[in-house]
Amino acid sequence: MLKSVPCRGCSKNVYFVKDQTGKFQVLDAVAPVWKVKTKHDPVNGFPSHEAERAADDTFVSHFSTCSKANLFSKSKQEVANKCLDALCPKS
Repeated sequence: MLKSVPCRGCSKNVYFVKDQTGKFQVLDAVAPVWKVKTKHDPVNGFPSHEAERAADDTFVSHFSTCSKANLFSKSKQEVANKCLDALCPKS
């Protein structure tokens, strides 16, 4: 069983799991993942769509749902550091 921890940004529970390359991925512990199936109606010939909850082992990257994700983006951190350096130059 995976152990969840609170996100340092938004406090929602997340999992830290290594991918195939050994890099950690941050995943929502309770992921709102849905599959959409397309069915063809034999009467009118038009497709219809039906949503169903995805399998229990399907998760969403927390960076796509976290309200504070930009705090953890390397590019955003670099911009913030440059701004801080400009405001508070090192002597």
